[in-house]
Amino acid sequence: MKRETIIGAVIVILIFVGAYYFFARYQREGEVSPPPAEKIPVSEELEEGFETGMGIEIPEGVDKAALRDVTGGAGIGMATRKFEEGVFEHTVMAALPEPGAGKFYQGWLVRDGEVLSTGKMSEIKGGWYLEYSANKDYSGYNQVVVTLEERDDNQPETHILEGNF
Repeated sequence: MKRETIIGAVIVILIFVGAYYFFARYQREGEVSPPPAEKIPVSEELEEGFETGMGIEIPEGVDKAALRDVTGGAGIGMATRKFEEGVFEHTVMAALPEPGAGKFYQGWLVRDGEVLSTGKMSEIKGGWYLEYSANKDYSGYNQVVVTLEERDDNQPETHILEGNF
């Protein structure tokens, strides 16, 4: 049992390292942050890393967005969305460090400068997670942002991760 746990942990770490180097390639090409309309494809390694690391199965048939660290750090993330039978469902998974005393991570959807808070992220095994649902179609909100917050005032503060559907 102990050996299986160690092997599983090593696999998860390797997947996250691979995903980090995938995103680092974009930074080496001179980009600091993706333009708002750019969509970075979700790699199989990134998806598997979050599924394995967090123990969450990403359903088929959802839109997926890769999230990259816009601060120059090593954070990575992935978001999903789906609107079906009158219900909009959105999730964010992120590998980020502890936010610090009194701070928290918050998710946002953005459309033409209009922001929608999708809530505070919760720490779970393997990273940070957010699940949001509404009886309204927010599929037009194509940008996903994760911020580091000090105040719970529904105003985005420091952008950490960004990506686009």
